[in-house]
Amino acid sequence: MKKILLLFAASVLMFASCSKKDDPENPINENGQEQNKPEENTGGGTTKPTGPDETFDIFLCFGQSNMEGNAAVENGDKTNVPTGMKNMVVAKSDAAHYAMTRYTWRKAEPPLARFTTGLTPADYFGRKMLDYLPKGHKLGIVMVAIGGAAIEAFDKEAYKSYYDNISDQDAWLRGYMDEYDGNPYQALVTAAKAAQRSGVIRGILLHQGESNNGQADWPEKVKKIYEDLLTDLNLTADKCPLLVGETLREEEGGVCYGHNDVIAKLPDVISTAHVISSEGCKGKEDGLHFLASGYRQIGRRYAETMLKLMGIEVPEKDYNGYYVQGKYLYDKDGKQVNLHGFGQTYSPYFNENGSKWNDYNVEGCLKYNQGLIKQIMNDGWKMTWLRLHMDPYWSNTPGEKTTGEEDIHAFDESRFRKYLDEVFVPMAKFCIDNYKMAVVMRPPGVCGEKALKIGDDYQKYLLKVWSIVSSHSYIKNNPDIMFELANEPVKFDGGDENYSKYFQEVVDLIRVNCDNVCWVPGLLWQQDYKPFAKYPIQGINIGYAVHCYPGWYGSPAQNSAEEFYTPLDGTVEKFKAGWEASVGCVASFAPIIVTEMDWAPLKWNHAEKEDGTPILDWAGKEIYHNVAWGSCTTTGFGAPFKEIADFYGNVSWMIFTSPHLIAKYKNHSGADWQVKGFLEDPEGCVVPTYKWFNEYAEQ
Repeated sequence: MKKILLLFAASVLMFASCSKKDDPENPINENGQEQNKPEENTGGGTTKPTGPDETFDIFLCFGQSNMEGNAAVENGDKTNVPTGMKNMVVAKSDAAHYAMTRYTWRKAEPPLARFTTGLTPADYFGRKMLDYLPKGHKLGIVMVAIGGAAIEAFDKEAYKSYYDNISDQDAWLRGYMDEYDGNPYQALVTAAKAAQRSGVIRGILLHQGESNNGQADWPEKVKKIYEDLLTDLNLTADKCPLLVGETLREEEGGVCYGHNDVIAKLPDVISTAHVISSEGCKGKEDGLHFLASGYRQIGRRYAETMLKLMGIEVPEKDYNGYYVQGKYLYDKDGKQVNLHGFGQTYSPYFNENGSKWNDYNVEGCLKYNQGLIKQIMNDGWKMTWLRLHMDPYWSNTPGEKTTGEEDIHAFDESRFRKYLDEVFVPMAKFCIDNYKMAVVMRPPGVCGEKALKIGDDYQKYLLKVWSIVSSHSYIKNNPDIMFELANEPVKFDGGDENYSKYFQEVVDLIRVNCDNVCWVPGLLWQQDYKPFAKYPIQGINIGYAVHCYPGWYGSPAQNSAEEFYTPLDGTVEKFKAGWEASVGCVASFAPIIVTEMDWAPLKWNHAEKEDGTPILDWAGKEIYHNVAWGSCTTTGFGAPFKEIADFYGNVSWMIFTSPHLIAKYKNHSGADWQVKGFLEDPEGCVVPTYKWFNEYAEQ
């Protein structure tokens, strides 16, 4: 991802002169005053002091509330802050809050302006910069920003008159200026000089203008501040550009959008000034401030401009994979697609009851499951996607007893990270590299029977899992990987709006890291999407993950599986009406992916010996999902489902039949009589699906 142009080496030398050229190596004390520092002596005389670190890239940031940050810091913003990203403690209250000396560095965990502020463009400016800067580079943010402050507050001379004329009604503004000793300009200079002892100032970021809305002389005022900073810090304009962000646009409800015409004139006044577009950056209802997503977006745009100025190649967009537009899914070439595939679960139990590998044998697991995929594809199946279950077998603490897949108390983050690298990513990579399949990753386990609530342990678990997955270097923005956010059963306590909010928070966290398509589960057994019809998940690349088995949505069924309580009075007409009511309500504006579905006639699904004697499971119960989870026929269920999917035109789907059975479709001579019958029966799901998937591939 870090495609560095050859001219970067030259550009580093060019930008290096942003550091102080002739100032003595005098440290800054906590009051912002320089003090003498003796040169190091190793016993052989004096030595020249060590200069600033050329790999520590520093950026000054100033402005009013949209630089300060007016959106709440969200869960995802607090995670995965690069270790090499630093923030200087400048405000008095921050020094007290962090128990640190002013003008020293801390890890750049938001908020960056002051500990009481919010998310700022600098948060994602820094993250994106470090995504593309050469390995080993660090980045420092030096910020002085004050909500409500006019540009005069940052002027070297005009600040005093501005401060003295603040009304008693606006005493809060005077209080914010007092955070910087009543002189924000000098605080920025003092902090910048301290920073220059550590690294090299590469540029200056400004976001301001709402308090000077439409003032024609604003560019000249900015020019004076910029030139004063260059002079006082011994910088040169050609080596230290000024990046200035637009205010909230009119189409996003911005009330100061007219000031963007003034900002647009800045490059005519300052040749090294560059305007950062706010197009598409979402705003708050107050018409002044960006939402958190807007801060992230404009922050990344600051970075894109700065990286280009530093001679570093940046793709037009980080994510160039499957995407959602309207109610359809598109591939990276812009072709509207519906995907057709199957699923795999990587645990001994689901891999032929532990008969093929065991004991956390990574090599055995990969060999077995990759072998199945190879056999399936060699047999002529036209599979275009795989549902990849990151089974809790790998992420749970070995030997820790659990009550089922919904029990998350045994989850071990270090194990999950380990086997994400060793099992799940290699399986995804195998599918993508060898068969150009899309991969939909599903988190470990299931939601369970207990009703979910906003802020509960399970939501925290999902946030943790998706924070890890969506920030993984291979996975994030991988053009062929998508996410199914959770697995049924899903019960919720709190109403439809809060149910949507529950998964909106998961999506928002993922969007901090990447833009991969997210498939959101419905209620019950992923059957009910009416809450999302009223409160759709917001953001880009959103679809809904559906499960569909015989007897659901009013469809016909031959047996009521005990865990599903399936009614047996279904008809094709009821099926169509039930699908329309429960799924069609979101299919009208978003794509659908069916992540579980299969069917088999009951004669193959009720496990029996050839003499008709039932085969019992470990608990002594008769088995009613011997070869498929659902019992019905192609005529009664499979063909009507295909008719529904084709009618809607935006439904991707799969068969959830065990892949070891799918792999035997062309060669099952050694299979038992029921498996053999199932694989040869056009009323079971395998025979017609093979035909249909091939037909889809030819379209």
